[in-house]
Amino acid sequence: MPAMAGRSLKNRVKRITNVTAPALIAASNAPRTRTIARRPSGKAPLRDAAAEILPPGASVRLDVDGGRQLWAGYVLADHPITSTAPIINTSYPYPPQGRRADFIVAERRLIPSGQWPDASGAPLFENDVFRLYRMRSDAPGPDVASQSFR
Repeated sequence: MPAMAGRSLKNRVKRITNVTAPALIAASNAPRTRTIARRPSGKAPLRDAAAEILPPGASVRLDVDGGRQLWAGYVLADHPITSTAPIINTSYPYPPQGRRADFIVAERRLIPSGQWPDASGAPLFENDVFRLYRMRSDAPGPDVASQSFR
């Protein structure tokens, strides 16, 4: 009796596989109607603006929260980076904590009252996610920006 039950189960599995396999293959070839955003919409424009505006070796302070700080750091990897509030206590690498740099990348949703802290003038670049400012030359502290994250 158990041997017969085994054959019956084997036949059921075979039938299910024969019916579901073509459906799974068809579904995998169907056009995707929903995609998941894997990066902030401002990533590519920030990269392009940085390539045009930032001189080689210019340091950048990231005034950006959360995961966008990781993206901004990735996009600006050719430049020394610092942050006043780096993301720490995670497995992600983070820039040194500091205040002074040559430029500031600020997240638009972080809205200060008045002028952006330590910024000199209007943004050099802005989109729906980021703003890029030149830093005031009299901003306090040493420039500790680095391309080596911790």
